[in-house]
Amino acid sequence: MTILSAHPELAEPLAAVVDPSSLASRGAATTIQSARRATRLLVAVAINGELSARDAAARFSLSLPTAYHLLNSLAVEGILTKEGSRYVLGPMAGIVADGISRGARGPDRYIAAMRELAESTGETTYLSAWQEGEVRILEVAEGSHAVRVSGLVVGYSQNLHARTSARLLLAFADPQVRDQRLDGLKLRRLTRATITSRSELNRDLERIRRDRVSVGRDEYVVGLTCASAPILENDGVVAAMTLAVPSSRFQENGSKLVAALRVAAADASGGNPVRATPGRNTPTQAVPG
Repeated sequence: MTILSAHPELAEPLAAVVDPSSLASRGAATTIQSARRATRLLVAVAINGELSARDAAARFSLSLPTAYHLLNSLAVEGILTKEGSRYVLGPMAGIVADGISRGARGPDRYIAAMRELAESTGETTYLSAWQEGEVRILEVAEGSHAVRVSGLVVGYSQNLHARTSARLLLAFADPQVRDQRLDGLKLRRLTRATITSRSELNRDLERIRRDRVSVGRDEYVVGLTCASAPILENDGVVAAMTLAVPSSRFQENGSKLVAALRVAAADASGGNPVRATPGRNTPTQAVPG
């Protein structure tokens, strides 16, 4: 398995799961500082794959003894595991992940279609949909020679402009809803290929509506190409199915992979051809259970 590091130097991915400002706004009387700090360290490990006490101290402005104490406490509980000088996710983290998956996963036929796609192509597949006004990853399935990108985990919702799934869902959203979501969105450059202008993003959304597929090469992380296709209910786009492939492999087999993705998305849609109607998909449209 190939593991790609998703720009760990950026702070925004951390806010995908825990927004420290939202916690602080609830008032000091309702929060425990050590719990907040431990949560931030846990999320950092989940996003980056590993974390040392020294890195944790520098990144979160902690003393080195405090960083050691927090990380070791999480390791004692099995949420983290210490490997040498670094900490990785432990076995108990899987229980938390399973609980999130059970609460957020899509219908069984969506899951079955994406898992079959992962098995047939050998590549990582994702299922994403609108939740609470954000495009979140609901499920991940790894293939036999899959690529894993640190940070792209169940619940992730940041960097809409750099994710093919988010752009696809934005493309088919109601224009007013789309504009409201994009207004004020910071188009942060993650790689040299990242879309960073609103005009360029609008042109890409138009291409997605025309082609009924969203493709991005090296936009989220260098070396990764993603392609997303819509899942429909009653001609409205309710979710996106995504393939994440090493760019070198996509260059060789891209057309076959996109064709397989389209078939899988149609299967998830109940076997219906992809005839998405622009404006039928909105952040408030629920994924059917």
